[in-house]
Amino acid sequence: MIAFSVGAMQLVLWQGQDISVNIVSDTEEGNHDVVISVLNTAGSTLLFYENAEMTGKLEYLSKDGWIEYCDVSYTSDNANAVSQQYGGVFAELAPGEDWDVSIPSHIVERMKSGTYRVKFTYISENDYNEYLESAFDNREDEEDSEDVSDISDNEEVSSPGGFLPLVGFGKNDEDISKEKEEFLAASKSEVFLKTFEYEVDEEFVDRVDISGDDIRVDEPAKTRAMPEPIKKN
Repeated sequence: MIAFSVGAMQLVLWQGQDISVNIVSDTEEGNHDVVISVLNTAGSTLLFYENAEMTGKLEYLSKDGWIEYCDVSYTSDNANAVSQQYGGVFAELAPGEDWDVSIPSHIVERMKSGTYRVKFTYISENDYNEYLESAFDNREDEEDSEDVSDISDNEEVSSPGGFLPLVGFGKNDEDISKEKEEFLAASKSEVFLKTFEYEVDEEFVDRVDISGDDIRVDEPAKTRAMPEPIKKN
């Protein structure tokens, strides 16, 4: 088993308006742990995106800027994070509740020394309900507009100049698609970012050969036993 080691356990603290986050990286020999503790300090339930469109992220700072390293799952091995009401879309964190979110050990094993950050996208339950109500009202308005536009040409419509104003006139499909949000309720969501330093024992890394997804630890060559000579009668 591959083991990284550092001189001491690393702890990063961050207190935000809605959440308090502790990041602990314990990479002593035999351990491969990066644990992110998340506490809801807001006055309402927070919904963390965890679906095909959006989820938590671990990012790495390269010479070209921040790059995505891996997804972060709030619910993996963490039954408390599973939302009973919004399962499949959000992980749910009630006021005063906390999670311990772990980066899988096989991913930590491949992490190199450098600067990382966690990126959590979330929305308060109150804001999400307001978004749903607004979306429902807008949908009703659109349906009312569609009913008006379906009036036949034979029917007279009373309007200035005798013309019927058309909803969305002059817009093509591309214009309409641009108005759509990148993901559900994106306009009301919040993004939490926090960086931390991760260090591995360079002396140990020198003994590890990494090629693509393969990780190999160099071992002393074993002496191959020579076959005994065949005796002639």
